[in-house]
Amino acid sequence: MTTIAVFGISGVGKSRLCSLLADRFGLAHAQASDLLKRAKEVEAGKSVSAEDLRKGAVLDNQSLLVWSFRKFAAQEPRDIIFDGHSVIDAGDKLIEIPVDVITAIGPAAVLFLWEEPQTIAVRRTADLGRQRPSRSAAELAEHQTRAEELAQFYAQRLQIPFFRLRSGDDEECCNLLDGLLSQ
Repeated sequence: MTTIAVFGISGVGKSRLCSLLADRFGLAHAQASDLLKRAKEVEAGKSVSAEDLRKGAVLDNQSLLVWSFRKFAAQEPRDIIFDGHSVIDAGDKLIEIPVDVITAIGPAAVLFLWEEPQTIAVRRTADLGRQRPSRSAAELAEHQTRAEELAQFYAQRLQIPFFRLRSGDDEECCNLLDGLLSQ
């Protein structure tokens, strides 16, 4: 089984891309926030919101995410597209996800999805279904730069390929994934 990790900041289009890739290639889509949310709900015995996860003990939650991902992967016969974050905007600070978490997930490659910060700002404003901190295009540019640096660091540390892809360039993403999965 192969896991491909897709990173990018909130609003860049990771979930849309990962859903498209999962459908096109018959992959299992492991969304970090969903895995963590379900695990936290079992642990707490009550409903947990995405906002609770973002504002809660983000770093403490990472071991639970790894446990949940491993459980998911053990039950999944298909290759996996992992949809996650290298940084999380906790409102008052940017929290970096440690490389040990990504190492434990064990991706074969890291894909970083990027977009013009102004476009991300517009998407985030238009998405009424999710709560996110309000950020200017300049702040999003800084967050995106740091997120990409971390994604590159993960790939370097794990000695796996790193690819930077533009949001919306679905054919390039599909061609790339086709090549990665056929290795």
